[in-house]
Amino acid sequence: MYNGSYKSIALKKHTASTWLLLCLMAGAVAAQETAVRVPLEQGLLWKQEALSMESTPWLAHTAVKPALNYQIPTDTTKHYNNWFARKLLAEDLLFKQYNNWKIRVNPLFDMRPGREFGASENALLYNYGLALNVEIDDKWAIYTEANTGWSNFPAYIDSFIRGSGVVPGQGLARTGTNPLQYQNAATYISYKPSAVFNVQIGQDRHFIGEGYRSLLLSDAAFPMPYIRSQLNLGPIEYSHWIMQLMDVRTPPLSGNLGFRKKYSAMSYLSWQVNKRLNIGAFQAVVWQADDSIGGNRAFPWQYLNPFIMYWPIQYSSGSEGNLVMALTSKLNLGKYGIFYGQFLLDELLFSTIFKNEGALANKFGGQLGYKQYQLFGRKNWFLQAEVNLVRPHTYSHWSPLTNYSHFSQPLAHPAGANFREYLVATEIPLSDKFSFTTKVIYTQLGRDTGGLALGQDIFKNFQTAPGGLQAKGIFIGNGLPASSWHVENAVSFLLNPKTNFRAEIRWIYRKEDMTVSQRTTNWIMLGIRSQLSNRYYDF
Repeated sequence: MYNGSYKSIALKKHTASTWLLLCLMAGAVAAQETAVRVPLEQGLLWKQEALSMESTPWLAHTAVKPALNYQIPTDTTKHYNNWFARKLLAEDLLFKQYNNWKIRVNPLFDMRPGREFGASENALLYNYGLALNVEIDDKWAIYTEANTGWSNFPAYIDSFIRGSGVVPGQGLARTGTNPLQYQNAATYISYKPSAVFNVQIGQDRHFIGEGYRSLLLSDAAFPMPYIRSQLNLGPIEYSHWIMQLMDVRTPPLSGNLGFRKKYSAMSYLSWQVNKRLNIGAFQAVVWQADDSIGGNRAFPWQYLNPFIMYWPIQYSSGSEGNLVMALTSKLNLGKYGIFYGQFLLDELLFSTIFKNEGALANKFGGQLGYKQYQLFGRKNWFLQAEVNLVRPHTYSHWSPLTNYSHFSQPLAHPAGANFREYLVATEIPLSDKFSFTTKVIYTQLGRDTGGLALGQDIFKNFQTAPGGLQAKGIFIGNGLPASSWHVENAVSFLLNPKTNFRAEIRWIYRKEDMTVSQRTTNWIMLGIRSQLSNRYYDF
């Protein structure tokens, strides 16, 4: 957040001490059975949220993900006498239990050969890896996975990779190879000493919100190192993160120092006001880790305090870092549906907000959505509809070393800023094993062109926008007008619930229209995959 000549305002929040007092006075305590995280995969999240709301709808804090207390499913519909059939279709590859220890080892596969019609070569998604899961006394959980892959992507994804240097969410691309090669890993250690407190340390993806997208923190980027602590006392849940982020676009200061680093502190307060309404407050600050000659900058230790308000600290330290704040809401419609929303504030020039002048300083975004967990009364028939909009230059800052990004991708919505997005997604159970999913996304945005900072590319310095800091007339769509349709359909068959191992056929139709060009993608895939994380190719 820039504080030069602007009259910026902060969202009014209660002090952390007040919230803590409310926590201690809360009579209900949400007990958890394990410290195992729920995989960040859309279908599994839908099912976990439905179960949570059905059992304790008014104590269901579902915004912070990965959530804990994941019960690893088992196929109880069939019994297999053959060892190979059991391991492939019903069991962990390796499972051992020693007193209070449980150890699971499973392979991870994502092998989906396909074809982009009109392309010169076949498309290919090929990843493989290994996952280790350890539980100890229902208090300790250890998880680690490593993946490597090589792929030929359709043209629209390939152009993103060539420009950013990374495969979306999967790490650095070895662009000199064909197919493209990449690797990534995620790991964490989770300790739950009591039913109300958990602490984790590791490298993983995170998500805050009820939507398919998040304007606060999304799992679209590469896993980041973090420390997360969480306090759950019935109607109050408070989460705090310290993260190390990387900027792979700014050249390293030397070959021995590696990629440039930055840090972020984030906190999210969820308050279940009553059986219907949940509201949340979010704050995050990103600051540069080193100076221009490679020396480490003094670490602002005050951000390690999980209950401190970042606004006065950031202001009193002379605008140290980039600050964003947000409010969220969720309205329960019984056990099977919710309305939800987010409002994110990056910068606000109060004197212009009601004049509709399109001031550069007004950087914010909003989300409205609806989720239904039991459409037409049928269990596991899910529906989600969502609208997202983000004004130009939101999330951007003076440089990639302080903007709201990690590993060459935005930390929030993968499209960056300066867009409107309309989304509908559904999953229909065809049987116990078969399901059909579809997703339709329409996006309007304004692209940067001519090397100018016009608001969509958050890696550009917003202070260099045409007209400077006092610029007016900046609205969503500023820049090169563009729009896109993304339609994605899949039929899948669940092979093994332990790793959500599925066989599927998937078809993606995408059409992008810009003033100067048009691009159409028809991409069909057939394969098998362990669906334990989201892959975002729809931005």
